[in-house]
Amino acid sequence: MKLAKLEPGLIPIFRLLIGYWMLYWLVISPIVWLMTGRPGVLASWQYATLIAIQGVAFTLLWWSAAQRRLGRAFLPVVIAICTFSFFVEKRWFLILGTAPEATQGELLHAFGVRQDFVLLLLIVAWQYRFRYAVLYTLLISGIEWLMVLNADTPDHLGAAINSNSLITRAIIYLLVGYIVTGLMSRQRQQRRQLETANQRQAESNAKLARYAATIEQLSTSRERNRLARELHDTLAHSLSALSVQLEAVSALWEVDPAAARKMLTQADETTRTGLAEARRALQALRAAPLEESGLALALRDAARAAAKRGDLSLDLDVPELATALSPAVEQGVYRIAQEALENVVRHARASRLSVKLACTVADLELSIRDDGLG
Repeated sequence: MKLAKLEPGLIPIFRLLIGYWMLYWLVISPIVWLMTGRPGVLASWQYATLIAIQGVAFTLLWWSAAQRRLGRAFLPVVIAICTFSFFVEKRWFLILGTAPEATQGELLHAFGVRQDFVLLLLIVAWQYRFRYAVLYTLLISGIEWLMVLNADTPDHLGAAINSNSLITRAIIYLLVGYIVTGLMSRQRQQRRQLETANQRQAESNAKLARYAATIEQLSTSRERNRLARELHDTLAHSLSALSVQLEAVSALWEVDPAAARKMLTQADETTRTGLAEARRALQALRAAPLEESGLALALRDAARAAAKRGDLSLDLDVPELATALSPAVEQGVYRIAQEALENVVRHARASRLSVKLACTVADLELSIRDDGLG
């Protein structure tokens, strides 16, 4: 059977209420009896009956299997059991209250506003809508009205017990139910709004996670492309030149041994140059100059290294930056400078190299010049 969605905290409070009622009949009443020397208003078997009925409701509230089996009928069944026990109690007190020798306490129990019904009404209003609180109020008011009409009202009560008092009692019940259902309706609305906000937050977090994953994939792809360019400019170029030279050595070995040996020496130099370039590229890939040194120092080190490799005269003007740049901008500037310096060393055939960096609040200018072929 489909389980009912109970309001948070309702079952523990309901257990506490029934436990209080059972404790009252089982412990408090005997203590009052011992302290005052007066026996209880009801007989022992009547106390035992009330405790047994409420014990059934108390057991159901702790029995999870009962909630699963009863489903949506679980809470109405427990409320009905408690209501039945209160009407049994009221019936017995009506018998006592209508006796000529009835005390004021017995009259109050018989004809006064019962806090037990008010507490049960709070449970109904807590879980259900106002119309169910109205139905419950009409039910208990109607049963009370029938019970009072069938009771032998003593003459000394006068007009205290009449339809007006029952109507007033029903109005009190309705007012309590209206207030509680209104508060619970507002609480449910706020809870739904919170759940909606949490769901939207979860969706936003999921979108951010997908966006971050996409950015990471793009960054990985860009790094792979850069690695491919580095390998193409170093290993691929050196290996291609080495292959051509070795083919020439093979062709000249029998015809012109001297030329073949000279070509073999060039091939060895090409191999060493390619190895050095590969080591430099791998070192650049492993190092993190921006993270370790910052943009300015990383550019100065790259310019000095390029000038040394190309035997170039260096004009360097790269001051420390007064304005902080984002990591993405620093990475872009550094990679552009790195590529430009490599082109100067490999292709420009220059003798002089100029590297300058100027940064303002709004602009960043990087200048790399040489006196070579362009």
